[in-house]
Formats: sequence, structure tokens, C-alpha cells
Amino acid sequence: MEYMRARFSVLLGLVVGVCEFPKPTDAAGGAESSWVTSTLMPTLISVFIIVGVSLSAQYSSLAAAIATAPTGTPLSIYVVMQQQQPHQKNAALRLYTLNIIKGVLATLTFAISAHLAARYDVGMIRVLLTGYAGWFVAWLLLSRV
Repeated sequence: MEYMRARFSVLLGLVVGVCEFPKPTDAAGGAESSWVTSTLMPTLISVFIIVGVSLSAQYSSLAAAIATAPTGTPLSIYVVMQQQQPHQKNAALRLYTLNIIKGVLATLTFAISAHLAARYDVGMIRVLLTGYAGWFVAWLLLSRV
């Protein structure tokens, strides 16, 4: 139980940005697989976001703020940077953050498209399909830039 409490404290610290990821090692002292940082952490953070949105659903602005909080982006930057060679880190970081900007603009297009569809009372499925269509078109256009 104490082990789980310590792990949860570290996770909470990572989410709020108070601490950094420890360098994992296996029993032989070598580098452990990055499964924890590349798979487990993003999954846990996603679950916490979904729970937070669910708990705050009655307050739509709070739910929207939780849903759009930059939690996955810093974690993805960390994971990508851990996989780069030291002499390639700066170039990789510039390219990756540029692609994040493109992704955020495409996501903004999703939100605008979904909102415009919602104004016509077409139902949730059509609102989502319209949002994804807007995202896809924006991503296609932005990926050429």
C-alpha cells in the first residue's frame, strides 16, 4: 500500500509539474524499457482527465478546461526527447513543437467545426463527425506547411 501511495504521489507531482521523471533502471543496473513513460504514464493521465471531466460535467467550463489542459503534450515531449541522440535533441525538439502547434490548430478547427454544427441542432454524432472532418482538413493543410 505504501508503494502505491508513493507512486501516486510521484504521478501527481509529474502532472502538476513539481518533479521530474526518475531515470528507470532494471535489477542489473541497465536502462529499463521506456514502457512506463511511453505507455503507462499517458494512459494513467488520460484516465485522470476522463475522471476529472466526468466529475466536473455539471460545470461545463471546468470540464472543458480539464479536457483541454496540456497534460499529454509535455509528457509526449519528454518521451520523444528520451528517444533522441544527444546531438539531435535541439533539432528534434524544434520540429516536434512545430508539429504540436499544427496539431493544436487542427484541434481548434475541430472545436470550431463542432461548435458550428452544434448550433444547427444536428445531434452529437453529426457534431463529432463535422468536428473530425474539420480536424482532418486542417491537419492535411497544415502538414504541407
